[in-house]
Amino acid sequence: MSSVPPSSDDKGSTVLAVSWTLFSICFIAVSLRLYTDLRILRALRPDSYIVFSTLLLVITSQTLLTISVHWGIGKHIVTLSQKQIVLSLKFIWLAFPVQLFTISMAKVAVIAYLATIHGPSYARLKRAFIWIASIIQIAAVLVLIIVIFLQCQPVARLWNESLPGSCTGRLRNENYAYFQACLGAFYDIMLAVYPIFLFWNLKMAMAKKVVLCVLFSFGVVAAACCIIKVANLARISQTDDLTYDLTVLMIWNFSEMDVVLIAGTVPTLRPFFTKYFVNHKSSRYDRKAFGQRSDDQTILTSSTVPPGSAVANVGGKNHRGGLDVDLDSTDAFPREVGVGNIMMTTRIDVYNDR
Repeated sequence: MSSVPPSSDDKGSTVLAVSWTLFSICFIAVSLRLYTDLRILRALRPDSYIVFSTLLLVITSQTLLTISVHWGIGKHIVTLSQKQIVLSLKFIWLAFPVQLFTISMAKVAVIAYLATIHGPSYARLKRAFIWIASIIQIAAVLVLIIVIFLQCQPVARLWNESLPGSCTGRLRNENYAYFQACLGAFYDIMLAVYPIFLFWNLKMAMAKKVVLCVLFSFGVVAAACCIIKVANLARISQTDDLTYDLTVLMIWNFSEMDVVLIAGTVPTLRPFFTKYFVNHKSSRYDRKAFGQRSDDQTILTSSTVPPGSAVANVGGKNHRGGLDVDLDSTDAFPREVGVGNIMMTTRIDVYNDR
């Protein structure tokens, strides 16, 4: 290099600002979902467990990124000591596989949620399609993780080139990374478009259809992040200033990871916003008409059960007063399909919330 870059030229603070902001939004969204599932719906579905597990991976990835920035990611490599170079690259290479797998699991969580919602037409075919696509993208990510760690022998030479050995697999890693990133972008777009066809064919209020389609369409933002990642992959393989040039890729990698999880979580918070922010008068029987106390609140919840096994469970000591309907959004859709076209039955639980 002809000149030494100034030490003040540091992108690490930008990486931390972007990643921690998105992480905070992601953490709040998932925490609200946990509250909604446990306190409002009083039930955890399979997709709930996937989301909470994915959040743990996000926390792990964010921790590794923060440590790598502490050691020098974002700074020009010529301004770092040998120890800083080795440790910063070590933690960032460890963060890459965690990020990739986290993005994959966040998409699986969205699929698990959408799999509980379907219209009367080709329900099995729809579920088979999205699950097969999910398996393909998980397999592609796992292969990429293996390719990443096999590009150098020994593996430690990824972050310490002074070690004896070779890195003959860099070109293979670059080519497969292009393929996986393009596949990921396609999958993000699919997750944004698929709900539009799904919700549009259900017999529900137009306003609800539009809101749900808009919420899920945020997957397009994740696809944009993935496309920008693809554009920056070639730069990484050609640079001599890896600790500095990796920052752009890391920003968009973390953006895709957090956006996918946020986009898949926000639509499930409808019961939370309905309970605390929507005027309950629109969905509440007139208590005065029944001569009941205004503080007597009985909540009706719903959870899906297999066809032919519908049951009704009544809990609580006092069932006087009006009913506040707080349905899980995944359960409300099949009920609105229409008589004769309902794909699943529901179990009704009535309990008293004093």
